[in-house]
Amino acid sequence: MVIPEVAAFLQEDAIIVLLALAAYLIWVSLVAFTSQAGGLPPRRRELANLLSLVAGPVGWTMHLVNWFRHRGSIDDGEDAASAAPPGGAIKMKRTGESGCVEHEAPASSRLMSKSKRGWWFFSFWRKDPEEADSELLHRMILEAINQDATDIHFEPRDDHYLARFRVNGILRNYKKFHSTTGEHFLAIIKVMASLDVADKARARDGRFEWVDNDAGYKIDTRVSISPSFRGEKLALRFLNRPSANVDIDSLGMREPMKKALKRAIRHPEGFILIAGTTGSGKTTTAYSILNLVAGPSVNTITIEDPVEYSLPNATQIGVNPYRGITFEEGLTTVLRQDPDVIFIGEMRDPNSFKTGIRASLSGHLVVSTMHARDTVHIFASLRNMGIEESSLIASVKMVVAQRLVRLLCPDCKEVEEEVDDESLEFLEMDSGEDSPLYQPGSGCETCYESGFVGRTGVFEYLTMDRVVKEWLEKGGAASELRAQLKEKGMWRLHDDAREKVLSGEVWLQDAIRSVGFDE
Repeated sequence: MVIPEVAAFLQEDAIIVLLALAAYLIWVSLVAFTSQAGGLPPRRRELANLLSLVAGPVGWTMHLVNWFRHRGSIDDGEDAASAAPPGGAIKMKRTGESGCVEHEAPASSRLMSKSKRGWWFFSFWRKDPEEADSELLHRMILEAINQDATDIHFEPRDDHYLARFRVNGILRNYKKFHSTTGEHFLAIIKVMASLDVADKARARDGRFEWVDNDAGYKIDTRVSISPSFRGEKLALRFLNRPSANVDIDSLGMREPMKKALKRAIRHPEGFILIAGTTGSGKTTTAYSILNLVAGPSVNTITIEDPVEYSLPNATQIGVNPYRGITFEEGLTTVLRQDPDVIFIGEMRDPNSFKTGIRASLSGHLVVSTMHARDTVHIFASLRNMGIEESSLIASVKMVVAQRLVRLLCPDCKEVEEEVDDESLEFLEMDSGEDSPLYQPGSGCETCYESGFVGRTGVFEYLTMDRVVKEWLEKGGAASELRAQLKEKGMWRLHDDAREKVLSGEVWLQDAIRSVGFDE
């Protein structure tokens, strides 16, 4: 055999030295591995490292016990999926009074690529805890975007932090993180958003640009941090998600409504209002309208808080109180820029509405959003704000009200066996009718085990026709206009939701929760 022949050439002392050297290397390797994996605080780590060198198993045990007790990430087993390794860089986009500064920090994609090749054992040696937490945060954001989440909520609990994703309007538990890791996450986010890391007593807002070169993502992320009883609560909002579709054909509008909307925006001037509750997709609908009218030959200007989508043929202005840019001041400035189309992110006060209406009466197409329950409530709210009826009649071309409902996963949805009487009343069906209704199934890979695959809009609209004009001139009650429109056969939010339920796209309970029962 080869080994005995080689050993015969070696002196007995040399063999002892080689064995001692091998044992020493193994000993030091275990010290390094347990030190990096344990995640002890610096002072305790130094003590444990000294014990590891001197007493071996005693120090190793200290590190390993801490690793088992306080490992960085604990999967809660609910809706948590494995994330793809990060690649690229985190790009910090800091905004403040002095302007905008960008800083690009290298991500640990090389370490992760070694991890994919089986070198995970050695990656522990090369990563300090801060770098490891940065990678963990990057993977969490990447997983949220891959799941089409709109927000990440990072909430302190008694002994850990809980990360939750808002997908299709519903929060899902993602993972639990040890409190130390959660605090590292908050510190990293604060630095990226140019916030004071040491200030933990005040609620603050910021934003940064998150980049993943491998996946091709460049996401503008809004940050909100609020103090709470157990610690700081973090919310991240993804403003320009890759899956966010601003094509009007993908919103879920019926053909008659799309035709009416395209006809309204062909006017060179006028006022188009999109209304709904918070999170009902108003801005997405407004941007789909802007995509239809914006172009190289059209001067399109927007003023928003914040800018949520990027339009290639538009000048977009973000509200910045530090620089004196408010909605009212910004709108006044925009009117001096010779615009053809103006988009105002959200009108809140009477002065903004009056300025927008004046702009629409002076040869500009103005698109805006507001909070209102339905199309009738839009006119009632504007009238209650003191807007003259004659101005509304002359300026408003179209108003839209909308909600968002979740789409059932086509691969795992199930037939709903039992439907109560109130639900049948919502559907305007008799109990004897044999029309299949569907509910979410147990989940599959397509829907991340949730039963839903995105959301669609539920819409109603009104144009400034004879009925609305007469009602405004008369100054009647909102209930009177609603009754007249119902008698006329207006397609309401309730009708649109009902149709989507009967077509098998939407769950009945989601439709009821979104639009309520008919009045």
